Amino acid sequence: SGTIATARLGSGTASSSTFLRGDQTYATAGEDNSPYFRAVGSGSQSVATATMTTIVFNSEQLDSDNGYDTSTYKYTIPSGKGGLWFFQAAIYSAAVSDGVQTDLMIYKNSSTEVGFNRVKAGGSIAPAMITGLIANVAAGDALYARFQQYNGSNVTIYPNNDAAYFAGFRIKSI
Repeated sequence: SGTIATARLGSGTASSSTFLRGDQTYATAGEDNSPYFRAVGSGSQSVATATMTTIVFNSEQLDSDNGYDTSTYKYTIPSGKGGLWFFQAAIYSAAVSDGVQTDLMIYKNSSTEVGFNRVKAGGSIAPAMITGLIANVAAGDALYARFQQYNGSNVTIYPNNDAAYFAGFRIKSI
């Protein structure tokens, strides 16, 4: 009977923000979801019809492990940081004609499409697009966002719009 001192239960510091794990250590609840990044653009970008184009997200807002390259517009998974990740890309474009197909994709390692969103305009509208996915990635994998459209002429995209970005974070290691 009585109370057992927390020091006798496990190692670490017991507090209102920690819990006792099965291995008898105290740990903070939740995950920190790092590494993480968020990149945005600094201007408009012209995309030719039927041409898959890497989106110029050339400015970092967040980059906890220095994995984002503002010259190639790619995030490279840091050493030891592979696992399940969440990635998301969003873009805003100039108005396109009725029925025009626009595609926003996330690519891995220059050839593998891992995330995809297709919109067919329903009138002369300015499409806002977003795509996201959970992917199992390894250290050294490079991810980036691409856009293509079939308007018949160039379409301007705005990676500098407040709603446009490329971002991601690690959910957990595997």
